[in-house]
Amino acid sequence: MGIAEKHSLDIPHVTAVELPLNVQNPDRAIAMLGGKDRIASAINHRDKAGNANIHTPLENTLELKLRENDPFHHPVQSSFSSHERVLLKVSVPKSQLPENYKSMPLKELCSQTDYKATPVAIIDKTYSFKSIADFQVSTKHNPLAQEYANDFAKATHLDELKTYFNQHDQFTGLTDWKDPKNFANVDHSLIPPPIFSQVRFPFDYKFQPSPGTHVVTDSVSGESKVVRTRVLPKLHSIIIEYGSPVPQEPAPVNRDHLVQLKKLREERGDKFGDAETVADAGLLNCIEWMEEVFKTKPIWLRKHLDDITPPHHKKYLKQALPYVSYLLKSGPWRFCCIRYGVDPASDPSFWQYQTEYFRVPRHKQAVAREARKKTYDQCSKMFSPTIQDRELADQLGVKVSSSLLFDGIILPTTVNFQLGDLLDGDVVELLQNTLEDGGSGLRDTPDNSDGWLHRQTIETIRRLVRYKINQLVKEDPISEDKVVDIIEGDYSAQTGVDEDGDYTMADDALANDDDDANDDEELEEDEDEDEEEDEDEEADENAADSKVVEEDVMKRLEKLAGKEAGRQLRGLVGYVKQDQLK
Repeated sequence: MGIAEKHSLDIPHVTAVELPLNVQNPDRAIAMLGGKDRIASAINHRDKAGNANIHTPLENTLELKLRENDPFHHPVQSSFSSHERVLLKVSVPKSQLPENYKSMPLKELCSQTDYKATPVAIIDKTYSFKSIADFQVSTKHNPLAQEYANDFAKATHLDELKTYFNQHDQFTGLTDWKDPKNFANVDHSLIPPPIFSQVRFPFDYKFQPSPGTHVVTDSVSGESKVVRTRVLPKLHSIIIEYGSPVPQEPAPVNRDHLVQLKKLREERGDKFGDAETVADAGLLNCIEWMEEVFKTKPIWLRKHLDDITPPHHKKYLKQALPYVSYLLKSGPWRFCCIRYGVDPASDPSFWQYQTEYFRVPRHKQAVAREARKKTYDQCSKMFSPTIQDRELADQLGVKVSSSLLFDGIILPTTVNFQLGDLLDGDVVELLQNTLEDGGSGLRDTPDNSDGWLHRQTIETIRRLVRYKINQLVKEDPISEDKVVDIIEGDYSAQTGVDEDGDYTMADDALANDDDDANDDEELEEDEDEDEEEDEDEEADENAADSKVVEEDVMKRLEKLAGKEAGRQLRGLVGYVKQDQLK
C-alpha cells in the first residue's frame, strides 16, 4: 500500500446546504429556500445560526418550503453545523465505467477504477434539514382561506384592504353565530394557524410497563384492565374536615385488628415475634411505642415522628399511625397527627400546635447547598419546646433534629412548623408579649385559618418567618430595620400583597391548603403505596384528596372575594387544569 498523495488546502471556504431531496432542477431548489438573496442573507448574518427546538423562523436560518407559493405552508427549518469538512472532486475515466455505475456504491466503484480525488473546497458551514415538518393543511378547496390569501395577505394598497373588510361588514356586528347551522360538525373552512407543533424534533418518552402492575382480562366481559401485582393492605386512616366531630378511637377495622394482635401475643407467649409472627410483633410494638409518644405531646408533625422513630420501629410507623392518631385535612392543624379524643379547637392551649407552611422559592436547592457545606449537625437533637411530659420524653428518647426547628440563624431543612416550635428570638418575644396578659392575645373561639391567635399576631409571625427564611436561602443578611417594620405593621384587616411583594394573610391561608397537598410535608393518604419502599414516602404524602383541597380553596376564595366571584372562578378551574397538562 502506497502513501496517499498530498494536496494543498489553500482552497476556498464554502457553505453547504443539504437538502432531503433528489434535486433535478437547481433553480427550483433555490426558490424553495427563498431565493439566492435569502440564502446569502442567512449565511452572512452576523449572528451564528442555532438549532432551536421550536418552529420559529429566524433571519440566520433557512426554511425549506415544499410549496413555496402557498402562504399557509409550514416550512421545514434548517439545522446548523460549523464542523469543517473537505469537499472532494472524484474523477473516473469514462472508459472504466461499468454499465451499472449509476447504481453502484461509490466505494465499490472507486475500488474497480483508477479514480482521482482532488480537494476543491473546505465546508465550514452546513445547513441541513433533519427536523420533521410541522403539520400541513391544504387550503386548495378552502374558499375563505383562498380569499384571505389573495385579497388580504397579498394586498399592496389601502384600498384593497378596505375592499376586503367591506365585503365582510368590517368584521363587526356579525350575526352568523345566531344560525345553528354554523355550529354543525362540518368543515368550517377556517384559516390554518401559523403553527401546530411547538417542537421540531420527535421525542421518545420510552414508556415502559409499570413493574407493580399487570393486565388481566375479565373472563365474563372480556375487557382488559390494569391491576396491581401485589395487593397492599389498607391503612384505614381517619381523616376529617376541620370542625367535624373528633374520633375517639381507631377505625373499627384497626380496632379489631389491635385486639387480635394483643390476643395473639398472649397465646404465643415467648414465641411471639418468631419468623411466623415477626411482622405482627413489630407492628404491635410500634403501636404501643407510639401510644407512649403521644402521651408526651398530643399533636405531632409527621416529619418529627419520622425523625424520632427508632430504626426498628420505622418500618411499621406508617401502618401504626392510624391506630393511635387521626388527621385534619383543613384548618390550623392541617395534616397533623392528632391523638384520638383530642380536640385542638376545644382549648386555647392548643395554639402552640398550630401548623404554618411557608412557600419559599429555591428552598430545597438551598438546603442541598448547606448540606454540602456541612452546616447541619446530624447529632444535634433537642426536645421539642411543645413537649408536655419531659420525663417520659427523656425515657423514650424523642428528641428531634435541630434542623427541623426554626431558630432564625440556620436554614431549616423543612418549611412546615408548629408555632410552639419556633425558636426565633423575635417570634418568641412576640408570642410572650401577646400571651403574657392573662391570655388576652387569644381568641374566644378558634378561626378556621388563624386558629386561636388573632390575625395581627399570626400574620406578623408569618411575615417574620418567611422573610428570614428567604434571607437564609439567598444567603443575605437579615435587616433589623425590616424586622422592626414587620413587627410594627398593622395586618389586622389586610389581605393580598403588600408594597414589598410579600404574601399576606389570604395567600397563606390558600397556600397552606394548596401546597400542603403537593409538598413533602403533607399527609400520607395514598394507602396503595408500598410502605416498605422509602422512596415512595413522599409520593404517599402527596396523595391527599385533591378534590377536597380544591373545594376548600374555592370556599376560601368565595369568602374573600364574594360568592359571585367564586362562582366565576369555579368555571375557570377546568381551563387551569388543562393548561397545566401542556
